[in-house]
Amino acid sequence: MINTIDREKLGRPDMDIAGFRLWVHGYANKDSADIIAIDWLTATAHISAKGTDVWLTDLPLEPGYIDLLGLYCYEIVGGNARGASYGYGSDSPHLQFSINKNHRTGKLALNVSSEYGTEHLQIHQVKYDIELSDVGKVMRACSRILDKYPPRNKRE
Repeated sequence: MINTIDREKLGRPDMDIAGFRLWVHGYANKDSADIIAIDWLTATAHISAKGTDVWLTDLPLEPGYIDLLGLYCYEIVGGNARGASYGYGSDSPHLQFSINKNHRTGKLALNVSSEYGTEHLQIHQVKYDIELSDVGKVMRACSRILDKYPPRNKRE
């Protein structure tokens, strides 16, 4: 995907785990009257690994899923869960990532997949071996993102 954002100006990523980086830019629908759309965020993601260098721009993020990812990571760190995931199925671009624990070996993996393009669909899937400390980094990144961009929708 052609990057429309100057990579030099992105600064420090909000999430940086293995070869996966995520920059959250702010609320996507600043002036929306829609009570659901008002909380959506926009982001840039970078997926890099041997043979893969993918940039996704104008990526929609739903804060509720970021919150759930952070909670699942908390459970993994506490030994109470085997996996955590984030995924949003927009038309394009589409990003999914999950953290899974192998039942037999106990090893953790970060799986990232992206899909983009309307005429010529591009799909990339990358698996990174990670440590438990990396799960803690994801958990803290989710918390920082939600602290920086709290839900504005006051649903009761």
